[in-house]
Amino acid sequence: MDVPSDSALLQVKTVERLREALRPGNFVAAPEVTRLVRSLSGRAFALTVEDLASILAQDAVVAAAVIASANTVGNNPTGRPVLTLADSIQMMGFDRVRHLAMNMLPQPEKPLPEETGEAAAFSLLCGFFAKELAERRFADGESAFVTAVLRGYGRILMAAFMTEEYLQARDLFEEMGEDPAFREVFGVTPLDAGAALLSGTALPRELLRSLQKPSPLLLRVPTNRADDELLVMADFAVRFFDTALDATLDAAQFGEKLEALLSGYNASYRLNRDDVLEALAASIAAREDFDRRYSVARGERAAFVMARARATGENPPQALELAWVAARHRAAERRRAKAAQAEEARKADYQLLEEALAQAEAAPAEKLPQALADAVAKALSLDGVVLLRFGSGGCECVAAAGPSGNSLRTPAAQVTAADRDVFGVALSRGEDILVSDVRLGNVSRYLPVWLKLNSPVMSLLVLPVRGTGGVEGLLFGIRGRGKPFEPSSRVLTALRNLRASLALHWAGTNPQDPDKSHRDRPRHRVPNHPSR
Repeated sequence: MDVPSDSALLQVKTVERLREALRPGNFVAAPEVTRLVRSLSGRAFALTVEDLASILAQDAVVAAAVIASANTVGNNPTGRPVLTLADSIQMMGFDRVRHLAMNMLPQPEKPLPEETGEAAAFSLLCGFFAKELAERRFADGESAFVTAVLRGYGRILMAAFMTEEYLQARDLFEEMGEDPAFREVFGVTPLDAGAALLSGTALPRELLRSLQKPSPLLLRVPTNRADDELLVMADFAVRFFDTALDATLDAAQFGEKLEALLSGYNASYRLNRDDVLEALAASIAAREDFDRRYSVARGERAAFVMARARATGENPPQALELAWVAARHRAAERRRAKAAQAEEARKADYQLLEEALAQAEAAPAEKLPQALADAVAKALSLDGVVLLRFGSGGCECVAAAGPSGNSLRTPAAQVTAADRDVFGVALSRGEDILVSDVRLGNVSRYLPVWLKLNSPVMSLLVLPVRGTGGVEGLLFGIRGRGKPFEPSSRVLTALRNLRASLALHWAGTNPQDPDKSHRDRPRHRVPNHPSR
């Protein structure tokens, strides 16, 4: 059995949290889309297909849902891929799309974090820009718009529903780079998160493929297929705006970065600096035209201010530069405060465990296993702690603690190395197992039935107790509710030292004669606390 890595679990956790956030009732749309659809729904006869398509295109999450719905068997029995919003409206009918959008909008309107608005502005700029580039090459501009906008799908959801983590990742951009920063915090990049979320929808293959990174080979040869061209164009749009919206670059530095970026795409999708800047100017004009046409009074996002400066060859506005410096200082302060808070929490956890184990050491020798189980359950707020010992007479439960401990005594004594579950792995390989959340990564299927029947399980810790002859016992603990069990490295070290002391204690004990004297049994020792 392969137990998923911490990074894989973090990735699954992120995707599951975002998927849960997209349930009906939790949906958050861009405020301008919400207001427009509601205000115009009363006079639907005056709206054209193009009007509704352009309104829904302002929000990547709404756009994805509408196109996916248009590609379901019920709405599209022919199976012909529908790639654009306009085609989706033609396929499903104007009223059905309008009602679908209305049902997706929050009731009442929910405020969006500022970071969500910037992420949505970034996505929208990429869409307008890709559309302009495509139409200059006589390609399908509407399909290019959708593919580029959808590449921002994951970023928008992260900013909307995991704002604190999104800010943590943003704090790390300068130090690590964007994709590594997102992997550090979320376990996954926004692009890959969006692809994972949308892969379970009815979006056509052509759009799902556009949510990948183009291979190095694809960038070394001219594109000769429409879906390859869409993929390369959308990827270039995102990377272009990553550079264009960097307020630390002056006009000259931006020009140098742009030339370097173009050189990486010229083999597959030939562009020059003038084409790009003209398309950028046209993208900004398209956004402004939309706002005038529908009387949208949205604040001037920093993304659009920066984009306008790049299109005119000006340096970034001083206010943005100052805001960037201030944001960097705030990020540093957040990092320092979080590190201090985490350190205090680690010290508190460790101190509590250290004191509990010290009390357990004072127990009589024959009561040491039970005292240790009680100490671990209490100090770490575990719902169940069980200590198993293996001898010539088989497996014996020598201690149990916590609210669920006694209910696990008897079934736990049936554990063997042949079991195809987490306990069998720990016994056969002698490996420590820590699962912070068994609901992620299908870990729950590796839990024995007896454990799930006797207690709810959220987190699981399994520590084999090794002796001279191999694994002589198991210490395992579970947490069934509350926060997942995520111990610090010092707490884990203390638990492993406890295990070592237990192994030495057992080394002088015959399993068939538990009352043997232990005058010379080794005492448990926890390393000095760092504050001492």
